[in-house]
Amino acid sequence: DSLTAVRTIVHLSSILRALHDLKTLHRLSAWSVLPERYGMLRADLVALRASRPQLDNQQRSVLQATIHHLSNLEVTVDRLRGPTGVQPEIHRINAVISDQIDQLTELLVELQREEASHG
Repeated sequence: DSLTAVRTIVHLSSILRALHDLKTLHRLSAWSVLPERYGMLRADLVALRASRPQLDNQQRSVLQATIHHLSNLEVTVDRLRGPTGVQPEIHRINAVISDQIDQLTELLVELQREEASHG
């Protein structure tokens, strides 16, 4: 239905903005707040996936990959913030986030096209 599609597009746009914010937080070394942000974004992606059962396998795969990467980042940053004092490699983390942003942006454009062709 059209309202669900619009909500999905808005929700996904919000997630993309939050992913861009993560890259900034990485650059600022705001490690203490990042694990919680990763978790909140994962929850948003899970909710998006659950609210849109008509997504095809490829679209679901894009969401799942982002959920997986955020989960891994949460564990990595938590581990590195411990007593070792080792700083995460920002360029590697941001490369992962950038890749997910690219894939989610493609998904967003797909969903917008679908909505335009039905609306």
